[in-house]
Amino acid sequence: MGLLKNLLLNSHIDGLFAVKSAQVLKTRSGDKSYINFLLTDGQKEISGKHWDYSGETPTAKVLYIQATVGEYKGEFQLTVTSFRPAAPNEYDPKQFLPVCPYSVEELWSRWDLLMAQVDNPQLQKLLEQTKSKYENKLSEAPGAITHHHATVGGCLHHSIRVAERALAMWEAGLNKNILITGSLLHDLGKIISYQWNDGVFEMSDEGQFLDHIIIGSFLLRDLAKDVDLDWQTTLKLLHIVASHHGKLEYGSPVTPKTPEAFVIYQCDMIDANIEKILKAREETEADWAKVYGFGYVYTRSK
Repeated sequence: MGLLKNLLLNSHIDGLFAVKSAQVLKTRSGDKSYINFLLTDGQKEISGKHWDYSGETPTAKVLYIQATVGEYKGEFQLTVTSFRPAAPNEYDPKQFLPVCPYSVEELWSRWDLLMAQVDNPQLQKLLEQTKSKYENKLSEAPGAITHHHATVGGCLHHSIRVAERALAMWEAGLNKNILITGSLLHDLGKIISYQWNDGVFEMSDEGQFLDHIIIGSFLLRDLAKDVDLDWQTTLKLLHIVASHHGKLEYGSPVTPKTPEAFVIYQCDMIDANIEKILKAREETEADWAKVYGFGYVYTRSK
């Protein structure tokens, strides 16, 4: 059971938390400092305040915290009375990371079913090489840090769902092989742009410098060379990676210029946004919840 489940106002809580963020800030009067925490027990997040603080910003990713449960603007908030860095032998970093609702075995089974529908031997070989080379990282990488599919295995789950949605939209004139392969590989760069070894999802140095679209293009180019994929097909797949955010202002260096790239952009957006809204529905008992990119959305399922 997570430490943040069934909280009671004014109760005492102590245990290990992963630190999603920690900032030393000044009070409104400006004469005192405090730490503003965002913490997680691996299932839920909560903000916390440690008042009258005069030290440096905590850098440990996991802390042992003692706190009192308070309330601020209708939400639970912790008043932290003490904290210390957790020792390495006190925790497993993965205990603080949310897990995909589908097992790794089921996800790879769905990958294999999609790959079986690719009848181009070169592209089948490309997908087999991707799985052989990056299976472990794809099984763990998140789809994002917070916004959508922010779970262990979230990147794999999202990529498969994009491929399944894109395949459902296939019609005469669309290249099914490019559609499936491009969908499965569009977010490959996230296996390097994110890191998750310290109990929280965060950007890696590579991710900060380059982000997942550029990294994914590099990885795909290398994989294509490994299997001697012809340049024209490689170019079409690289274009899908480069254009899958759809618009320049959304981070894509180019906009979709093929029907397959356009379908994958739309399926990527649909899958990410549906997951965000459904997640908000699961996490609130209210009729409305604020969702990144949407404002307030209606969360009642009936």
